[in-house]
Amino acid sequence: MFLNGFVHALLPIAGVSAFSMLGGDAGLFSSTGLIVVFAVLMLGSFAINYMSLSIVQSNVCGKVFQPGHLATLSAYGMCCALLFVAAAMGIPFLWQSVANFLPVEDFPEEQIATAVMSFYAFWAGMYSSAGFSWFATACPATPIDTKPIIPGAPI
Repeated sequence: MFLNGFVHALLPIAGVSAFSMLGGDAGLFSSTGLIVVFAVLMLGSFAINYMSLSIVQSNVCGKVFQPGHLATLSAYGMCCALLFVAAAMGIPFLWQSVANFLPVEDFPEEQIATAVMSFYAFWAGMYSSAGFSWFATACPATPIDTKPIIPGAPI
């Protein structure tokens, strides 16, 4: 879970780096910048959640039985990460609760925004990994012999 959360924390940094490579001068809060950051966050989150849930199911069940189910759980984890980061960007209280611990005067706004997004993406990765891995441990039932029960017949 920690590794999943750690990699989720790196996703906003990768998104901001990708945005800076595009040469945008409007800053992180432009619509193009946010689209790039969220695209990197979504794709990376989905891939990381899918890999970690596949590992969990493989370890518990012996192999991956339900790739479609794991993809759905990964999409839920991706939505969780997006909600955490979007909440941090849109709700001033959540933004300030993390930004107050950072030396704001020493860093530009983009680095503060990246740090806040990374904080919330880390916890989104942790919670989605912990919460959805429980569903990934559902192994298919072993087949049993299902003969019809006839009253009075010998067993």
